[in-house]
Amino acid sequence: MRTRLLGAFGESRAAEYLRKNGYRLLAMNYRTAAGEIDIIAKKRKTAVFVEVKTRRSESWAEAAEYVDAEKQRRLRAAAERWLEKYGAEFRCGEECRFDVIEVYTDESERQVRKLNHIKEAF
Repeated sequence: MRTRLLGAFGESRAAEYLRKNGYRLLAMNYRTAAGEIDIIAKKRKTAVFVEVKTRRSESWAEAAEYVDAEKQRRLRAAAERWLEKYGAEFRCGEECRFDVIEVYTDESERQVRKLNHIKEAF
């Protein structure tokens, strides 16, 4: 499976996981000039900006390790744009957070082998 398809697979599984765990999805693949946010969700009064990392294996590095300082900067900038446009009900700091969801597939890339939700990842 190509990288883009693998990423889309992981994002759809992460969205499904969030819905099943009481999150309301607000946006997926939100793009700005500043960057992209894979999933924007809400749980109670908290806006949650989610970066999804999908991999076949943890043997090289855990998926969350790919969310480096530069990626975090771009995610924060994109979140600020989203909040400016849609987030009047949220006050970032108290009611916003950044999560990472790691999705690991089986070798066929058709089944989720492991999903790890890291809340307040940065």
